[in-house]
Amino acid sequence: MNAIDLVLNRNDYKINNIAAVHPMLVYKEDFEARMVGEVAIIYDDAGNLPVSVIINNKSGHYRPLAKDLRYVVDFFKTVLGIDSNRIICINITC
Repeated sequence: MNAIDLVLNRNDYKINNIAAVHPMLVYKEDFEARMVGEVAIIYDDAGNLPVSVIINNKSGHYRPLAKDLRYVVDFFKTVLGIDSNRIICINITC
């Protein structure tokens, strides 16, 4: 799913017949939400490799804490191999 579809058509995108209302990181064994919020991935000039990630904890109903952003940092470090100094965390408070 590209960024435009994520913003404009996210209710049309389904995973196991459930709308992907906003990005959510779940735990693989029990699918319990670990973190929700917004993600922006910046790619290299060729558009292939993610070189940086901007994440926040903006959510309407989950209300994740700033400390919960560590789950996303760990995910991007492990899965995408992005160094933690290239992951920008923004704490959103309401």
